[in-house]
Amino acid sequence: MRRLAIALLLVAGCAHAPATQTTTTTPTAKLTLRQRLDAMTTLIEKRDFDGALRDTDAWLATNPDDDTKELIYNCRTWIRWGAGDKAGALAENEKVRQVAERDPKRGRLRNYWWDRAYLEAEAGRLDDAEKSRAEFFAIATKPDDADSKHVLEAWLAFRRGDGDKARVEASAVDPAKDDDLQDLYVLACALESGGDAAGAAGIRERIRNGYRYPMKPTILQQMARDTNRCQ
Repeated sequence: MRRLAIALLLVAGCAHAPATQTTTTTPTAKLTLRQRLDAMTTLIEKRDFDGALRDTDAWLATNPDDDTKELIYNCRTWIRWGAGDKAGALAENEKVRQVAERDPKRGRLRNYWWDRAYLEAEAGRLDDAEKSRAEFFAIATKPDDADSKHVLEAWLAFRRGDGDKARVEASAVDPAKDDDLQDLYVLACALESGGDAAGAAGIRERIRNGYRYPMKPTILQQMARDTNRCQ
């Protein structure tokens, strides 16, 4: 999922630098973005998803701007996903749409439709996922969207059981240039389903060595559940 990683790169500085653990006693309303994300990551690492959601409730209570609200709801989407609450993840993603539709020209709906297609496909709602994919493709017209399109195509093909197409789509993305760990998770699943077990293993190792941000523990926990089967 490129959207959360891109947002973090833009607003939190260099995401490759190891994040420090938050031990500050700064009042909640004055926490920096880095401190909030460090604390969120720590809670997810401990599988304290309820605690992570409570922190985002406190963050929303500060009445942030729409860019920050979108980030918060995007985080909440994947916190719920990591907790196994797939219906809750879809519901949180609808809140991203509500924020995005206030100013569609800013392009936030790309995030919403990509995530919706991903979640619908994972839930076995493949016809719905194809419709969401079409919505994403209709507005994802920037050159930087090319990899996101391939990753989403790879995921949908993987969920359909079309390993050959999944591998082809995944092979169109250079994993060395993709810092988003959910993208890499999809690529690993797609490559393995297409018979490239070695390529998938290499990408999983890249995930394990990836930078620390809230998506990392959710992906590592999902990989553990998959037990290298991506099911």
